[in-house]
Amino acid sequence: MLKTSLSWAQHFESFLLETKIETRHLKSRQFCSKDWAYLFTDGAVAKASGNAAAGGVVRDRDGNWILGFTHYLGRCSPLEAEFWGILDGILIVLDKGHKRVKIQTDNLEVVKTLNMEGNVDSGITLLTRIKRTLQSEGQWEVKHVPRECNLVADHLAKISLSWQTPLQVFEVPPDGVVLVIRQEKLFSVF
Repeated sequence: MLKTSLSWAQHFESFLLETKIETRHLKSRQFCSKDWAYLFTDGAVAKASGNAAAGGVVRDRDGNWILGFTHYLGRCSPLEAEFWGILDGILIVLDKGHKRVKIQTDNLEVVKTLNMEGNVDSGITLLTRIKRTLQSEGQWEVKHVPRECNLVADHLAKISLSWQTPLQVFEVPPDGVVLVIRQEKLFSVF
């Protein structure tokens, strides 16, 4: 129990520190949030098969659906699935003309890795591609959000596990996602 409490305390302290740094960073930038798109991504791995998928949603500042995507990946690690979701999302939003994007995910390790200075050529091809794209195209912010604020991306990633289809982009939410959108809006920061 002590180990769990210590781990929780360290996680909470890390979260508070990041929030303070992030808040200072945001205050130093002058921008109007209406110009930004919000990319929420998630990865999912089926325990039984080890198959993975990614999903995501792009929203406006009021939390309204702009587009969503699913991508069945086959076998890969949970971390790779998370990174694939971010790369897919980045490439899709760039293709749709969005140049100012706030990337939001519930995986703290991914957020820390992407916000780490340097490491552009990390030796991990997927991570290198993401970091190079972030540095060369548009204006980006990467932020950690609680799972309750990432329900739609989570749902899309899980749908992709069952559909097992290559990358799909949705201009309107697929069946079953509208209810999740309403539920998530109750928790989100919009």
